[in-house]
Amino acid sequence: MVSVFCHRCASQLGHGAGFCAACGAPQIRVIAPEVVTAVEPELENESPPLPPDTAFSVAPGTWRAIDWKAFLRIALPLAFLAGTLSVFLAPLGLALLPAAVILAIARYRKEYSEQMSPSQGAWLGACTGLLSFVFFLILIGIEAALNRTEMRQIVRNAQEQLASNPDPYYQQMANWIITPQGIIFLIAFGFAAYLALFVGLATVTGTLTAAFSGNRDRR
Repeated sequence: MVSVFCHRCASQLGHGAGFCAACGAPQIRVIAPEVVTAVEPELENESPPLPPDTAFSVAPGTWRAIDWKAFLRIALPLAFLAGTLSVFLAPLGLALLPAAVILAIARYRKEYSEQMSPSQGAWLGACTGLLSFVFFLILIGIEAALNRTEMRQIVRNAQEQLASNPDPYYQQMANWIITPQGIIFLIAFGFAAYLALFVGLATVTGTLTAAFSGNRDRR
């Protein structure tokens, strides 16, 4: 038991005594209030955490979802074949281009991506057509450099056809076509027409290939 003493005369007090027996001073007990520790409630997150890489996710139907390196490995040999044949046998090369697009997309779907949207097919077809045109452009440039006489004869034949028309406008065009500006215009116009033909034909083929193959898979 703990001894209690009077706060005035320091005499020892009995247990539970309200007054000091020596000096009569009242004894007041002060009970310290109990300290209550406040517990803070846990705050709930109002919004759920975002999944990782949400800002960098790629929609499955866009061109960014295409594995371009894998597709280029498939399409390059086919594009080279179509572009080469277009130089020496233009009808056969242009007929082979849609077949090259269909085969490239079929192999890519089989090895890398079973699901493909028509827009992705259009991108893959356009890529194949552009590659075919690049090979065509390189080979036709080499052929033109090696056969300059033949190229001049082609320009001369075009001039003669225009000159045979009695219309003064065609006569003026015949004189302009043999100038350096006219030759450059003819070459640029011819290449632009071939580029539109290659890319347009391949894009349409790629779109239809992806659309028809997608419908067939859903059946």
